[in-house]
Amino acid sequence: MAKEMTRTDFLHSFAALEQSFEDSLEQAKSLDQQFEGALQSFEGNVNHHIQKAKQVISGENDLLGTQLNAFIDTLTATNSAWREKLAAKDKGLAFRKNFSDSLLVFVYGKVKSGKSSLGNYIAWGQTDNLQEAQQSVPEALQPQYFSHDRSNVNDGDSEREAEINRSFRVGATEATSSIQGFKLPGLTWVDSPGLHSANEDNERLAKEYIDHADLILYTTTSQSPGRASDMEEIDVLFNKNKKLVVLITGSDTEAEKDIILDEYGHISQVDSETVMKPAIDRQMQQDYIRQELAQLKNHNYPEIISISARYAENHPNDREAMKESGISELFEILTNISQAEGVQIKRNTPLNNFKGFIQSCEAELTPYRGLLERFKQNLNKMDQRLQNTIETHTFSAQNELQARIKADFQNLSVASNSPQMLNEAIREQQKGWNNALNEITQQTMQALFSEVMADFKAGVVASWEGANIELPNYDVEKVKKTIPTGYTKGTKRSRGGWGSLIGAGVGAIFGGAVGAAIGGTVGGTIGSMTGKSASIETREIDVVIGDNLVEIEHNALTMYTEALQNFMQQEAHKIQRNFINNGQTFIDNMAKELEVIEQRLQQLIIEVDTVIGA
Repeated sequence: MAKEMTRTDFLHSFAALEQSFEDSLEQAKSLDQQFEGALQSFEGNVNHHIQKAKQVISGENDLLGTQLNAFIDTLTATNSAWREKLAAKDKGLAFRKNFSDSLLVFVYGKVKSGKSSLGNYIAWGQTDNLQEAQQSVPEALQPQYFSHDRSNVNDGDSEREAEINRSFRVGATEATSSIQGFKLPGLTWVDSPGLHSANEDNERLAKEYIDHADLILYTTTSQSPGRASDMEEIDVLFNKNKKLVVLITGSDTEAEKDIILDEYGHISQVDSETVMKPAIDRQMQQDYIRQELAQLKNHNYPEIISISARYAENHPNDREAMKESGISELFEILTNISQAEGVQIKRNTPLNNFKGFIQSCEAELTPYRGLLERFKQNLNKMDQRLQNTIETHTFSAQNELQARIKADFQNLSVASNSPQMLNEAIREQQKGWNNALNEITQQTMQALFSEVMADFKAGVVASWEGANIELPNYDVEKVKKTIPTGYTKGTKRSRGGWGSLIGAGVGAIFGGAVGAAIGGTVGGTIGSMTGKSASIETREIDVVIGDNLVEIEHNALTMYTEALQNFMQQEAHKIQRNFINNGQTFIDNMAKELEVIEQRLQQLIIEVDTVIGA
């Protein structure tokens, strides 16, 4: 870039900088609108899933229902707290006034070092007597002044003096006694009190400005450059790792222009003009400051420029004169800084702040994921515990029911010779077994799910009423047997052993030792009464040789225990379907919404980086 920049060139350059700041802000606001849309969608979907989950939960006393409701309440509270936090959190969609909304130049220096004159020139193109300039400059290009607390030093500026007069006081012993400055498009210019004149508040504020400054200008007068106190201050400022330029102000002198003689030939008037000091003199002053700084062991010297604002004021459109004044070089430095990485980062302040906000939103979604993961674990544990507990309780209930059925069949066996009576007894006992199945199932399920289903009993009764367990009728197995009904006398030559054989056959009908004893007695009697020629009179009868009572008992035990097991499994499945599965569906839906919002936040971060990179 050519160094022959005029003030007009400079102002146009910074007007473009301001536009870039405004563009950055608008881009950040546009991205924020996308964020708000994504957030509203997330919240709407979350609330929808919450309401749907609440609708499928039946019973206020259900264990799972209670857990799910507690989870939903926690999730709702988390969502509300997050939304409130986001609403209260500064997204950074603005520039910090005087610090980050423009290139910040902080001017430091002792009293009467030319700070105020230089500031007036930057603001108006004039160093003093600004009334004409203030009237001629378009309003859009006029600087906007601000000031902070006064230090109340003697002969200092009055309260809000710079704001009221729209200029800095020039020529007073202690010209600047407050932090004051002005803003031009893309530029914030801050004029500080003399280094040893600031009060405590101004010192604090001055430090804050320095921390945010893009450029520090240290002014030292050409009348006495390189004073020890100046060098110490420059050394301190240089070590703050800020861009620092030392300005040797007032690097001009007055030269005779015209001599006017009176009628007697005497000099009546001498017209003078402001000219720059000889280049060699200016160079010597710069070299002297470098030497002084070298003694402070500061080897990375700041830039040093000899300037004359007054000379530049007198030649506003003369590019060579502007170059000679040193002001063009200052303008070039400012312009280069405005295009440097640091200022570009500042320009992107709203975007970077918004990016940080989005990243914090990502981090703050962690509670959602934590809640979902914990509840998912609880559901899995509940599902497993349900299966294990069902098996244990079912086995216990089956044993109880079997014991009752077995005891009833023991009582039934004494009447087994009467099929009609026994069938009636079995049918009567089955009513009891049905009731027992119902009662034992209820008790078992209530013990298992007492905290799961408040209305379980009604459901069990309704379900059991549709059950149908049938047992086969009792039946007695019979065979045809021939038994003696009388006899005819015969010879007595035959032995009684035959009669014993007959008795043995009779005993076999009754079976067992008793049957054998009876048969022996009968057979002996018959044998003693018969002879060789005797004949036996017989008839056929139905003899009970067995029955299906054991089979019926086995069937009853099998059918009732299987019915109990099936019913328990059905109820367990119902619990799983109504609660665990619904809870899992809810978790899956919430996890999907989290994934969507996280992806959208990531996309926003990518878009921010793209805008910043461009």
